[in-house]
Amino acid sequence: MKKLIVKYSIEFLVIFFGITISFTLQEYSKQNANLKKQQDGLKRVLKDLKLDEFIFELTLRTNTHQIQASKQILNNSISNDNYNLTVPYFGTFLNDTAIKSLMSTGLIEGYDNQELITDLLKYYRNDYDFVKDQSEGDEKLMFQRLEYVTKNFEIDSVSLNKKSNFGDLNMPYFYLSKEVSGEHLKRLPDST
Repeated sequence: MKKLIVKYSIEFLVIFFGITISFTLQEYSKQNANLKKQQDGLKRVLKDLKLDEFIFELTLRTNTHQIQASKQILNNSISNDNYNLTVPYFGTFLNDTAIKSLMSTGLIEGYDNQELITDLLKYYRNDYDFVKDQSEGDEKLMFQRLEYVTKNFEIDSVSLNKKSNFGDLNMPYFYLSKEVSGEHLKRLPDST
């Protein structure tokens, strides 16, 4: 009888420890998989932020060139080059797919560094709203510029030109009719 008790006790302990180890390994594996998903998610967020940085820098460069070219035009100095600097509008293409994915899967709640997550969410919620508002203003100005251009300039021809002022983008390059641009300069008020 004693042998049976010892035998069943040992079997019970083996089964108990086997199940416990199995659950522990399964939980460890699950945590490891979540950690890997979180790391991949942060890498995607970083990639999105780098794309945002590129777009913001391009927009800033574009706006700076457009302001300078517009000032030249208002000072009665119109050329194909400064006219073409006023034309581009790229829009604002925000890259928030990675953070949205982390939010929808619930992985965002599992990060240890919640301060970082809070800062990211503030950026994507608050700052993106501001950028979208500014982008809508830029878009409105772009349409006003296009309306002004169509009323005041005659385009002679268009070609495809790689303009380094806006990055490595193939941009349409507009050639103004010399007669129309000369007439326009006569009609512009003297800004001095």
